[in-house]
Amino acid sequence: MTRRFLIVTALALSLIVAACSGSSSGGNVSGTSWVMTGFEGLMGAGLQDLPTSGVTLAFGTDGSLQGKGACNSFNATYTTDGNKLKITDLASTKMACAGDLGTWETAYFTFLTGNPNYSVNGDTLELSGASTKVTYKSS
Repeated sequence: MTRRFLIVTALALSLIVAACSGSSSGGNVSGTSWVMTGFEGLMGAGLQDLPTSGVTLAFGTDGSLQGKGACNSFNATYTTDGNKLKITDLASTKMACAGDLGTWETAYFTFLTGNPNYSVNGDTLELSGASTKVTYKSS
């Protein structure tokens, strides 16, 4: 009886530890490309109707990142650390954006370089920060 109890207890504890020790990685973005499908918290609710279909990210296998904001193309370097995406050395073209697009794009680039959390779930990439969430679909 005691031996059976110990075996059942050990098995139960093993299952609990396995369930609680999920991966701290956000997933693999190397060699992937994404198109933005939505955002929350970037510049407030007043700009939620901005077009997102042309906003892209393309992660190279060599740590390079290329993409397009609302008006400008950009390149940068990236690394991942657990579920943090670290984007550095972002440089963009300097085309003028009409209306609120320029303000939104500046906020977007600032968000990208602010070490957002990231997660890949199937064909969806989600970047998130304190009050911002940006979603992308694999392209």
